[in-house]
Amino acid sequence: MSYHAPVKDMLFVMKELADIDSIAALPGHEDAGFDTAQAVV
Repeated sequence: MSYHAPVKDMLFVMKELADIDSIAALPGHEDAGFDTAQAVV
């Protein structure tokens, strides 16, 4: 039995609840957008 992380759920929370795109709009956080988070997760 192995663990499978809930990737789809984590990405949903980052995009819809945490609004990661608005965080990426802040100065100094331009690379912290949804595309980067998706690639990392």
